Amino acid sequence: MSDCPQIRTAVCTALLVIGVALSGKIAGETQNTPSPSATAMVRRCTNNLMRQLRSPIPIRFQERTDAPWGSEIRDVILTRTGRVDRLITIRDQPLTAAQDKKEIGRLNALLQKPGTHFAARPQDRELQRRLKLVAAIPMAFSFQKSVEDGSASQEFNFFPLQDFHPASQETRVYKGMRGILQMDVRRAQLLRVDGEIFRNVPFGWGILGKLHKGGHFRIEQREVLPGNWQITEMDFDFTYTVFLFSETHYIRKITNTAYTSIDPDTRMETAIGLLLSQPEEPSVFSAGAR
Repeated sequence: MSDCPQIRTAVCTALLVIGVALSGKIAGETQNTPSPSATAMVRRCTNNLMRQLRSPIPIRFQERTDAPWGSEIRDVILTRTGRVDRLITIRDQPLTAAQDKKEIGRLNALLQKPGTHFAARPQDRELQRRLKLVAAIPMAFSFQKSVEDGSASQEFNFFPLQDFHPASQETRVYKGMRGILQMDVRRAQLLRVDGEIFRNVPFGWGILGKLHKGGHFRIEQREVLPGNWQITEMDFDFTYTVFLFSETHYIRKITNTAYTSIDPDTRMETAIGLLLSQPEEPSVFSAGAR
C-alpha cells in the first residue's frame, strides 16, 4: 500500500509521542488541572529525546515489519548521519536470488552517490520535522500521574490541552490524541506509550483528508546497550481518508531486536560496505507475532 504524505506525517507524529504523558477526559468535559511536576518530568523526557534525535548513537540491529501483505526483516545500521538497511527476509523466507541481486544493486547504487547527498538531505528534513513535533509535546498536553511502579517507573494519563494552538500541520494531530505513558523518571526516558485517536483530525484544513477517530498506537523503548536507548516496538492501527476517496486502513507493527554496537565513527559508505560484505542472518523472531 502506498502511503500519502499526510498519513506518513500522522504516523510520524504518533511515533514521536514517545516522551509525552497525558491525562483526562474528552474535550467538552472538565479537564483536570495539569500537574507542574508531571509537566517538568515530561519536558526532561522530551529534552532527552531531542538530544537522542540530534546525536544518535551508531548501532546495528534487525527490524521486523508485520503488515497486512505479510512481513519482512531488514538488517539496519544507524550512523550519526542516518540509516541504511538491507532486506534479508520476506514473509519469513530468505530472499530469492533475484530479490537479493536487486538489494545488492540498490546498495551499490547508493555507493555511487556523494555521501552528503544520498542520505543526509532527506533525513535532515525528517529530523527537523521530528524535532518540531517533540518540542511541542510539553505545550500540547496535560499530564496526570496514574500508577507508580517501583521507585523509578511511573505511569501517566495524557490528553490535549484545550488552549493548545498547533503551530504546524504536523502538530494538529495532537488535538485528537489521548492515552497512557510510562517512563523512567530517574533517567527521564520513555518506556511505553499506549494511545488512541479519540476524535477525527483533519489535514490540509479539511481539504486533503482526515485521520479518523478510533485509531490506536503502541510504542516501547528500552536501553538496548549501556547508555543507548532505542525504540524497540511500534504498533500502528489507523483509518484515514484522502480527498474524496474511500477510507484506507493503515496497519503496521515494527519490532527491533539483535542490537550490536558498531564503531561510533562509522560513515554511511562504510555502513553500506558492511551490509554488502557481512550481511546478518535473521535473528529469531516469532513468525506472525501480530
